[in-house]
Amino acid sequence: MSDDERSNNIIKAVWLLLRNPLPDELVAGVAGNAPRAVKEAPIRAFQMYHRNAPASFAGTVTSRLCASEVSISPNTEDPAKNDCRIISEMTVEEDMVGPDGALSQGCISLLIDESSAAATTAYFVLEGKAALTGLSQNLDVFFHTKVSLGTRIRIIGRALGGNNFTVTSRGEIWDAESRRMIAHGEQVMMPQTGNWKTLDELVSLVDK
Repeated sequence: MSDDERSNNIIKAVWLLLRNPLPDELVAGVAGNAPRAVKEAPIRAFQMYHRNAPASFAGTVTSRLCASEVSISPNTEDPAKNDCRIISEMTVEEDMVGPDGALSQGCISLLIDESSAAATTAYFVLEGKAALTGLSQNLDVFFHTKVSLGTRIRIIGRALGGNNFTVTSRGEIWDAESRRMIAHGEQVMMPQTGNWKTLDELVSLVDK
């Protein structure tokens, strides 16, 4: 498959997931002040990430990741711009722990990657872009404390801003009961299709 064919397949996959509103029952339980279209964005992103679960890598874990809140707030450095935050919660289960019985660092990195990428999706919908996901350029993760099987964790993804070619996001994992930070990470992403497309640009490409 050529690079152009691969790019067109990505564009068509994004368009198929964006063109119709999601069922009300999928969005009704998502809290937060974000508009509906922005709330739909991380749901669609998780659907795309998990479309081959459980056969995909760590599919049994990632398929349990879903957004419970999507919020927007002014950027602290530039109030004219907005940050976008998504929150998910899950319980540490047996397929998430290492030999020591603690939540594995590999699983932590995976959850930070997916949650921060989903927040990026919501951010670009807020900005009028059609991106569903991107390619990670780097992912730096810092581990603070261990938690064991059965711990309820809160995963927070934040999109911190970007331009037509890159976006920076942050992910955090907290112990939901003790309110201790377990880990945090930051990543820079770039689009899979040259630059982040607007919805109109996406329609014109698909119609060719």
